[in-house]
Amino acid sequence: MPDKPKMTAADVIAQVEERDVRFVRLWFTDILGQLKSFSINAAELADAFDGGAGFDGSSITGFNAIEESDMIAMPDPSTFAVLPWRPDDQGVARMFCDIVTPDRRPYEGDPRHALRRAVERASELGFDTFNVGPELEYYYFKEGQVAPGAAPEPLDQGGYFDLTTLDAGSDIRRDTVLALEQMGIHVEYTHHEVGPSQQEIDMRYADAMKMADDCMTYRIVVKEYAMKYGYHATFMPKPLYGQNGSGMHTHQSLFKDGKELAVRAEIRCPDPACNPYLTFAALLQAGLEGIEQGYELPEPMEKNLYHLTIEDGRRLSVEHLPETLGEAVELAAGSELVLRTLGEHMFNRFIEIKRQEWEGYRVQVTQWELDRYLPIL
Repeated sequence: MPDKPKMTAADVIAQVEERDVRFVRLWFTDILGQLKSFSINAAELADAFDGGAGFDGSSITGFNAIEESDMIAMPDPSTFAVLPWRPDDQGVARMFCDIVTPDRRPYEGDPRHALRRAVERASELGFDTFNVGPELEYYYFKEGQVAPGAAPEPLDQGGYFDLTTLDAGSDIRRDTVLALEQMGIHVEYTHHEVGPSQQEIDMRYADAMKMADDCMTYRIVVKEYAMKYGYHATFMPKPLYGQNGSGMHTHQSLFKDGKELAVRAEIRCPDPACNPYLTFAALLQAGLEGIEQGYELPEPMEKNLYHLTIEDGRRLSVEHLPETLGEAVELAAGSELVLRTLGEHMFNRFIEIKRQEWEGYRVQVTQWELDRYLPIL
Protein backbone atom coordinates (compact mmCIF):
# COMPACT_ATOMS: atom_id res chain seq x y z
CA MET A 1 0.00 0.00 0.00
CA PRO A 2 1.54 3.36 -1.00
CA ASP A 3 2.16 5.89 1.76
CA LYS A 4 -0.36 8.69 2.11
CA PRO A 5 0.96 12.07 0.96
CA LYS A 6 2.19 14.17 3.88
CA MET A 7 -0.07 16.97 5.02
CA THR A 8 0.97 20.52 4.20
CA ALA A 9 0.29 23.69 6.18
CA ALA A 10 -2.64 24.44 3.84
CA ASP A 11 -4.04 20.94 4.44
CA VAL A 12 -3.84 21.43 8.20
CA ILE A 13 -5.63 24.80 8.08
CA ALA A 14 -8.39 23.25 5.97
CA GLN A 15 -8.72 20.29 8.39
CA VAL A 16 -8.93 22.62 11.37
CA GLU A 17 -11.83 24.49 9.79
CA GLU A 18 -13.59 21.34 8.58
CA ARG A 19 -13.32 19.47 11.89
CA ASP A 20 -14.12 22.43 14.17
CA VAL A 21 -10.75 22.40 15.92
CA ARG A 22 -10.50 25.26 18.40
CA PHE A 23 -7.08 24.67 19.96
CA VAL A 24 -3.81 23.29 18.58
CA ARG A 25 -1.26 21.89 20.98
CA LEU A 26 2.37 22.23 19.95
CA TRP A 27 4.35 19.23 21.19
CA PHE A 28 8.09 18.74 21.71
CA THR A 29 10.28 16.92 24.22
CA ASP A 30 12.90 17.90 26.72
CA ILE A 31 16.28 16.17 26.81
CA LEU A 32 14.93 13.33 28.98
CA GLY A 33 12.02 12.59 26.65
CA GLN A 34 9.27 14.21 28.70
CA LEU A 35 6.49 15.54 26.50
CA LYS A 36 6.12 19.31 26.61
CA SER A 37 3.21 21.26 25.16
CA PHE A 38 1.61 24.64 24.85
CA SER A 39 -1.59 25.50 23.07
CA ILE A 40 -2.39 28.12 20.46
CA ASN A 41 -5.72 29.38 19.22
CA ALA A 42 -6.60 27.82 15.86
CA ALA A 43 -6.89 31.35 14.46
CA GLU A 44 -3.13 31.78 15.06
CA LEU A 45 -2.22 28.70 13.04
CA ALA A 46 -1.21 30.48 9.82
CA ASP A 47 1.14 32.77 11.76
CA ALA A 48 2.63 29.75 13.59
CA PHE A 49 3.40 28.04 10.28
CA ASP A 50 4.94 31.21 8.92
CA GLY A 51 7.07 32.34 11.84
CA GLY A 52 6.74 29.72 14.55
CA ALA A 53 5.52 30.20 18.11
CA GLY A 54 7.89 31.68 20.67
CA PHE A 55 8.35 30.38 24.22
CA ASP A 56 10.74 30.59 27.16
CA GLY A 57 13.03 27.57 27.10
CA SER A 58 14.84 28.25 30.37
CA SER A 59 12.47 26.04 32.39
CA ILE A 60 12.69 23.08 29.98
CA THR A 61 15.05 20.38 31.24
CA GLY A 62 18.28 20.47 29.25
CA PHE A 63 17.44 23.66 27.36
CA ASN A 64 19.29 26.98 27.59
CA ALA A 65 19.67 29.07 30.73
CA ILE A 66 17.63 32.22 31.36
CA GLU A 67 20.11 34.57 29.65
CA GLU A 68 19.55 32.83 26.29
CA SER A 69 16.13 31.32 26.77
CA ASP A 70 14.16 32.55 23.74
CA MET A 71 13.06 29.57 21.64
CA ILE A 72 10.74 29.13 18.68
CA ALA A 73 8.59 26.07 18.03
CA MET A 74 8.09 25.41 14.32
CA PRO A 75 5.08 23.09 13.83
CA ASP A 76 5.50 20.14 11.48
CA PRO A 77 2.25 19.92 9.47
CA SER A 78 2.86 16.27 8.59
CA THR A 79 2.27 15.39 12.27
CA PHE A 80 -1.18 16.99 12.57
CA ALA A 81 -3.77 14.86 14.34
CA VAL A 82 -6.96 15.54 16.28
CA LEU A 83 -6.89 14.27 19.88
CA PRO A 84 -9.69 11.67 20.15
CA TRP A 85 -10.01 11.95 23.94
CA ARG A 86 -10.95 15.64 23.71
CA PRO A 87 -14.46 16.90 22.76
CA ASP A 88 -15.54 16.73 19.11
CA ASP A 89 -17.05 20.22 19.29
CA GLN A 90 -14.45 22.97 19.62
CA GLY A 91 -11.88 20.18 19.47
CA VAL A 92 -8.17 19.94 20.15
CA ALA A 93 -5.40 18.83 17.79
CA ARG A 94 -1.66 18.46 18.07
CA MET A 95 1.49 18.85 15.98
CA PHE A 96 5.07 18.03 16.81
CA CYS A 97 7.52 20.88 16.49
CA ASP A 98 11.13 21.45 15.59
CA ILE A 99 12.79 23.90 17.97
CA VAL A 100 14.83 26.71 16.46
CA THR A 101 16.70 29.75 17.79
CA PRO A 102 15.54 33.33 17.16
CA ASP A 103 17.85 33.48 14.13
CA ARG A 104 16.06 30.36 12.76
CA ARG A 105 18.92 27.91 13.21
CA PRO A 106 18.10 24.41 14.51
CA TYR A 107 18.42 24.41 18.28
CA GLU A 108 21.23 22.09 19.38
CA GLY A 109 19.25 20.98 22.43
CA ASP A 110 16.27 19.70 20.40
CA PRO A 111 16.16 15.87 20.49
CA ARG A 112 14.38 15.85 17.11
CA HIS A 113 17.39 17.66 15.66
CA ALA A 114 19.75 14.95 16.97
CA LEU A 115 17.73 12.25 15.22
CA ARG A 116 17.52 14.27 12.01
CA ARG A 117 21.33 14.64 11.97
CA ALA A 118 21.71 10.86 12.35
CA VAL A 119 19.30 10.23 9.48
CA GLU A 120 21.19 12.74 7.33
CA ARG A 121 24.44 10.92 8.04
CA ALA A 122 22.82 7.66 6.88
CA SER A 123 21.70 9.43 3.72
CA GLU A 124 25.25 10.63 3.06
CA LEU A 125 26.36 7.00 3.24
CA GLY A 126 23.80 6.07 0.60
CA PHE A 127 20.94 4.74 2.76
CA ASP A 128 17.40 5.79 1.91
CA THR A 129 15.49 4.87 5.05
CA PHE A 130 16.08 3.83 8.65
CA ASN A 131 13.01 1.94 9.86
CA VAL A 132 12.40 1.03 13.49
CA GLY A 133 9.77 -1.10 15.16
CA PRO A 134 9.84 -0.72 18.96
CA GLU A 135 7.77 -2.88 21.33
CA LEU A 136 6.82 -0.73 24.32
CA GLU A 137 5.63 -2.50 27.47
CA TYR A 138 3.89 -0.84 30.41
CA TYR A 139 1.85 -1.52 33.55
CA TYR A 140 -1.63 -0.54 34.71
CA PHE A 141 -1.99 0.20 38.43
CA LYS A 142 -4.96 1.22 40.54
CA GLU A 143 -3.18 4.33 41.84
CA GLY A 144 -0.35 6.51 40.63
CA GLN A 145 1.11 7.01 44.11
CA VAL A 146 1.74 4.55 46.94
CA ALA A 147 2.57 4.87 50.63
CA PRO A 148 6.24 4.61 51.66
CA GLY A 149 7.30 0.97 51.70
CA ALA A 150 4.21 -0.19 49.78
CA ALA A 151 4.05 -1.55 46.24
CA PRO A 152 1.71 -0.32 43.51
CA GLU A 153 -1.43 -2.46 43.13
CA PRO A 154 -2.00 -4.10 39.70
CA LEU A 155 -5.46 -4.50 38.19
CA ASP A 156 -5.06 -8.26 37.71
CA GLN A 157 -2.80 -11.24 38.22
CA GLY A 158 -2.83 -12.31 34.58
CA GLY A 159 0.18 -13.58 32.69
CA TYR A 160 1.54 -13.71 29.14
CA PHE A 161 -1.19 -13.69 26.47
CA ASP A 162 -3.94 -14.25 29.07
CA LEU A 163 -7.40 -13.42 27.78
CA THR A 164 -9.71 -14.14 30.67
CA THR A 165 -11.34 -12.14 33.43
CA LEU A 166 -7.80 -11.94 34.80
CA ASP A 167 -6.99 -9.44 32.03
CA ALA A 168 -8.72 -6.38 33.46
CA GLY A 169 -6.93 -4.14 30.97
CA SER A 170 -8.66 -5.52 27.83
CA ASP A 171 -11.18 -2.71 27.48
CA ILE A 172 -8.63 -0.01 28.18
CA ARG A 173 -6.30 -1.51 25.57
CA ARG A 174 -9.15 -1.65 23.05
CA ASP A 175 -9.97 2.04 23.48
CA THR A 176 -6.27 2.90 23.38
CA VAL A 177 -5.75 1.05 20.10
CA LEU A 178 -8.77 2.74 18.51
CA ALA A 179 -7.46 6.14 19.60
CA LEU A 180 -3.98 5.43 18.23
CA GLU A 181 -5.45 4.42 14.88
CA GLN A 182 -7.55 7.59 14.77
CA MET A 183 -4.27 9.48 15.13
CA GLY A 184 -2.70 7.70 12.16
CA ILE A 185 -0.70 5.07 14.08
CA HIS A 186 -1.05 1.54 12.73
CA VAL A 187 -1.27 -1.07 15.50
CA GLU A 188 -0.27 -4.62 14.59
CA TYR A 189 -1.27 -6.47 17.75
CA THR A 190 -1.81 -6.14 21.47
CA HIS A 191 -1.77 -8.49 24.44
CA HIS A 192 -1.28 -9.00 28.16
CA GLU A 193 2.40 -9.30 29.01
CA VAL A 194 4.15 -11.52 31.58
CA GLY A 195 3.77 -9.33 34.67
CA PRO A 196 0.50 -8.77 36.55
CA SER A 197 -1.42 -6.07 34.68
CA GLN A 198 1.53 -5.60 32.30
CA GLN A 199 0.58 -4.73 28.72
CA GLU A 200 2.03 -4.46 25.24
CA ILE A 201 0.63 -2.67 22.19
CA ASP A 202 2.84 -3.06 19.13
CA MET A 203 2.92 -0.38 16.44
CA ARG A 204 3.82 -1.21 12.84
CA TYR A 205 7.38 -0.19 11.95
CA ALA A 206 7.96 3.24 10.41
CA ASP A 207 10.83 5.55 9.58
CA ALA A 208 12.73 6.69 12.65
CA MET A 209 11.35 10.23 12.91
CA LYS A 210 7.72 9.18 12.54
CA MET A 211 8.24 6.34 14.99
CA ALA A 212 9.85 8.62 17.58
CA ASP A 213 6.83 10.93 17.25
CA ASP A 214 4.55 7.89 17.46
CA CYS A 215 6.27 6.63 20.63
CA MET A 216 5.62 9.97 22.33
CA THR A 217 2.00 9.85 21.17
CA TYR A 218 1.65 6.22 22.28
CA ARG A 219 2.77 7.03 25.82
CA ILE A 220 0.36 9.93 26.31
CA VAL A 221 -2.56 8.04 24.73
CA VAL A 222 -1.95 5.03 27.00
CA LYS A 223 -1.93 7.30 30.04
CA GLU A 224 -4.99 9.31 28.98
CA TYR A 225 -7.17 6.23 28.49
CA ALA A 226 -5.97 4.61 31.71
CA MET A 227 -6.98 7.79 33.51
CA LYS A 228 -10.44 7.72 31.86
CA TYR A 229 -10.98 4.34 33.51
CA GLY A 230 -9.70 5.64 36.84
CA TYR A 231 -6.34 3.87 36.67
CA HIS A 232 -2.69 4.82 36.23
CA ALA A 233 -0.42 3.63 33.42
CA THR A 234 3.34 3.72 33.85
CA PHE A 235 6.29 3.13 31.54
CA MET A 236 8.64 2.95 34.51
CA PRO A 237 11.12 0.19 33.58
CA LYS A 238 10.92 -1.71 36.88
CA PRO A 239 7.88 -0.82 39.00
CA LEU A 240 7.41 -4.17 40.83
CA TYR A 241 9.95 -6.16 42.81
CA GLY A 242 10.16 -9.78 41.67
CA GLN A 243 8.15 -9.22 38.48
CA ASN A 244 9.16 -8.59 34.89
CA GLY A 245 10.40 -5.14 34.03
CA SER A 246 9.06 -3.23 31.03
CA GLY A 247 11.29 -3.12 27.98
CA MET A 248 11.31 -1.61 24.51
CA HIS A 249 12.78 -4.23 22.20
CA THR A 250 13.63 -2.30 19.05
CA HIS A 251 13.82 -3.81 15.56
CA GLN A 252 15.93 -1.89 13.03
CA SER A 253 16.45 -2.06 9.28
CA LEU A 254 18.27 0.07 6.72
CA PHE A 255 17.20 0.48 3.10
CA LYS A 256 19.39 1.33 0.13
CA ASP A 257 17.98 2.03 -3.34
CA GLY A 258 14.58 1.08 -1.97
CA LYS A 259 15.73 -2.40 -0.86
CA GLU A 260 16.35 -3.73 2.65
CA LEU A 261 19.54 -5.09 4.11
CA ALA A 262 19.88 -8.74 4.33
CA VAL A 263 18.96 -8.69 8.01
CA ARG A 264 16.84 -6.97 10.59
CA ALA A 265 18.65 -6.24 13.83
CA GLU A 266 16.91 -6.28 17.20
CA ILE A 267 18.31 -4.62 20.29
CA ARG A 268 16.65 -5.53 23.57
CA CYS A 269 18.14 -3.17 26.16
CA PRO A 270 16.21 0.11 25.56
CA ASP A 271 13.38 0.82 27.95
CA PRO A 272 9.98 2.41 27.23
CA ALA A 273 10.64 5.51 29.34
CA CYS A 274 13.57 6.57 27.15
CA ASN A 275 13.78 9.60 24.91
CA PRO A 276 12.96 7.85 21.60
CA TYR A 277 14.59 10.55 19.45
CA LEU A 278 17.92 10.17 21.22
CA THR A 279 17.63 6.38 21.45
CA PHE A 280 16.99 5.94 17.73
CA ALA A 281 19.71 8.47 16.91
CA ALA A 282 22.24 6.59 19.05
CA LEU A 283 21.28 3.21 17.57
CA LEU A 284 21.60 4.53 14.03
CA GLN A 285 24.88 6.32 14.67
CA ALA A 286 26.33 3.20 16.30
CA GLY A 287 25.28 1.05 13.34
CA LEU A 288 26.70 3.49 10.83
CA GLU A 289 29.96 3.57 12.80
CA GLY A 290 30.19 -0.20 12.48
CA ILE A 291 29.51 -0.04 8.75
CA GLU A 292 32.06 2.71 8.15
CA GLN A 293 34.76 1.09 10.27
CA GLY A 294 34.07 -2.43 9.07
CA TYR A 295 33.44 -3.87 12.52
CA GLU A 296 33.16 -7.66 12.52
CA LEU A 297 30.13 -9.25 14.16
CA PRO A 298 31.06 -11.77 16.85
CA GLU A 299 29.85 -15.35 16.62
CA PRO A 300 26.32 -15.85 18.01
CA MET A 301 26.09 -17.10 21.59
CA GLU A 302 23.68 -20.04 21.51
CA LYS A 303 23.42 -20.28 25.29
CA ASN A 304 21.14 -18.97 28.00
CA LEU A 305 23.36 -16.22 29.38
CA TYR A 306 21.35 -16.03 32.59
CA HIS A 307 22.63 -19.50 33.50
CA LEU A 308 26.32 -18.73 32.97
CA THR A 309 28.55 -18.46 35.99
CA ILE A 310 30.97 -15.53 36.26
CA GLU A 311 33.83 -17.89 35.38
CA ASP A 312 31.98 -19.23 32.32
CA GLY A 313 31.30 -15.70 31.15
CA ARG A 314 34.96 -14.76 31.40
CA ARG A 315 36.04 -17.91 29.60
CA LEU A 316 33.60 -17.22 26.75
CA SER A 317 34.52 -13.50 26.64
CA VAL A 318 30.95 -12.45 27.40
CA GLU A 319 30.89 -8.73 28.14
CA HIS A 320 28.33 -7.27 30.50
CA LEU A 321 26.33 -4.08 30.23
CA PRO A 322 26.75 -1.57 33.09
CA GLU A 323 25.04 -2.70 36.28
CA THR A 324 24.27 0.79 37.62
CA LEU A 325 23.24 4.14 36.25
CA GLY A 326 26.49 5.54 37.60
CA GLU A 327 28.57 3.09 35.53
CA ALA A 328 26.49 3.77 32.43
CA VAL A 329 26.77 7.54 32.75
CA GLU A 330 30.55 7.45 33.05
CA LEU A 331 30.85 5.15 30.03
CA ALA A 332 28.66 7.58 28.07
CA ALA A 333 30.72 10.53 29.31
CA GLY A 334 33.83 8.98 27.78
CA SER A 335 32.22 8.04 24.47
CA GLU A 336 33.09 10.03 21.34
CA LEU A 337 30.17 8.34 19.58
CA VAL A 338 27.66 9.59 22.16
CA LEU A 339 29.21 13.06 21.93
CA ARG A 340 28.81 13.08 18.14
CA THR A 341 25.27 11.72 18.40
CA LEU A 342 24.01 14.30 20.87
CA GLY A 343 26.22 17.24 19.96
CA GLU A 344 28.29 19.08 22.56
CA HIS A 345 25.39 21.18 23.93
CA MET A 346 23.05 18.27 24.63
CA PHE A 347 25.86 15.89 25.61
CA ASN A 348 27.08 18.15 28.43
CA ARG A 349 23.59 18.76 29.78
CA PHE A 350 22.58 15.11 29.56
CA ILE A 351 25.67 13.87 31.41
CA GLU A 352 25.25 16.55 34.08
CA ILE A 353 21.57 15.68 34.63
CA LYS A 354 22.25 11.95 34.83
CA ARG A 355 25.17 12.38 37.23
CA GLN A 356 22.89 14.40 39.51
CA GLU A 357 20.20 11.71 39.22
CA TRP A 358 22.65 8.96 40.18
CA GLU A 359 24.00 10.98 43.10
CA GLY A 360 20.47 11.60 44.37
CA TYR A 361 19.74 7.89 44.22
CA ARG A 362 23.09 6.78 45.64
CA VAL A 363 22.75 8.67 48.92
CA GLN A 364 19.27 7.34 49.77
CA VAL A 365 18.63 5.10 52.76
CA THR A 366 16.40 2.39 51.29
CA GLN A 367 13.58 0.42 52.90
CA TRP A 368 15.62 -2.75 52.29
CA GLU A 369 18.47 -1.37 54.42
CA LEU A 370 16.13 -0.34 57.21
CA ASP A 371 14.33 -3.70 57.22
CA ARG A 372 17.59 -5.65 57.20
CA TYR A 373 19.86 -3.68 59.50
CA LEU A 374 17.86 -1.38 61.81
CA PRO A 375 16.64 -4.20 64.13
CA ILE A 376 20.08 -5.80 64.53
CA LEU A 377 22.73 -3.12 64.30
